[in-house]
Amino acid sequence: MPYRKLKNNMGKLQRPLIYRQPIKAIWITILAVVLTLIYFYVGRLFFDNIFNFLAFTFIGYIIPWQVAAHMFENWPASKLFKNPIQAGVLQGIIFWVVYIVYAWLLLYLTGKPLSAMFPFIETSIFVFAVWFFIFDNETGLSGKQPLQGILSWLIITVVGFLLVDSLKIDITWIWFPAAIGLFLGFYKWPVHWMKQPLKGVFSGSLMGAITWIYYLVLVRLGMDPLTFTTKTLSWITGNLFMIILTFTMLFWTIITNNWPARKFGQPAKGIINTSLGIISAIILYIVNVNIVPNTFTDLLNSFLFWSVLLMWLWGLLFTQKLWFAGYTFEDLAHEK
Repeated sequence: MPYRKLKNNMGKLQRPLIYRQPIKAIWITILAVVLTLIYFYVGRLFFDNIFNFLAFTFIGYIIPWQVAAHMFENWPASKLFKNPIQAGVLQGIIFWVVYIVYAWLLLYLTGKPLSAMFPFIETSIFVFAVWFFIFDNETGLSGKQPLQGILSWLIITVVGFLLVDSLKIDITWIWFPAAIGLFLGFYKWPVHWMKQPLKGVFSGSLMGAITWIYYLVLVRLGMDPLTFTTKTLSWITGNLFMIILTFTMLFWTIITNNWPARKFGQPAKGIINTSLGIISAIILYIVNVNIVPNTFTDLLNSFLFWSVLLMWLWGLLFTQKLWFAGYTFEDLAHEK
């Protein structure tokens, strides 16, 4: 299998050059769908409550970001192996071990079911995103791994618990699609040239404004994604569209490595990526709600399926670094 070398802020990484886009994106998605089906049906054997299973799935969003990608810089796999296949396999094993242990610790330390931990889980995802993507991890923390990763993870975990338990703030993940569009589609345009913390303040404000507009549109369409405790179709349909939109935004940025907009500059690239994400999300949503029976339980299962699919894509991206697709998250920042 031929290899190419890509130079980015993590050094020289070897990546297998398999097929051109969009073939890469198609078979990566097929792989994720197959893994999703296995996970979906095996997981239901261990979880009799769909909300506990859903919360367990969202823990998977935290693990690849916090453990594999940024806090620990893919330590220890990155130190033990230079070969992307070997490093990816080891990091994948580490991912699942930490994943299960972390979920067990939440159960043991809190004495609550996983479904009751959902506010902390999604708030922790937001705190992490602010820490690393909005403010570029410019926290002053430095040191050798694993110390840096441990300290960062502890701080974010503590902040997440403080926001939820002490201040009673539950930051739902409606911001997720807007964040992907801003940070991956537009790559922080038009504030990309600013220095921190000014860039963080403006990019965070921009993300908030886009999220608010997005929320108003969903409400006008009768889909409220914020009333998690209310078992209504308006809640689940809003969240169903939101998870599908998150998937399509990720697909048209990283999974396709910005194909077909790769050769365009900003803001054209971001506009094309966002438009493709919204259009394909609408199509997939319409297909989903017309195929799956219009009941709370059935649509909740649809939401769970899309959540698992997205979790697998995040996991494959941040642990295996999508070496088999020939592209990584970090490459977006250095794309020519």
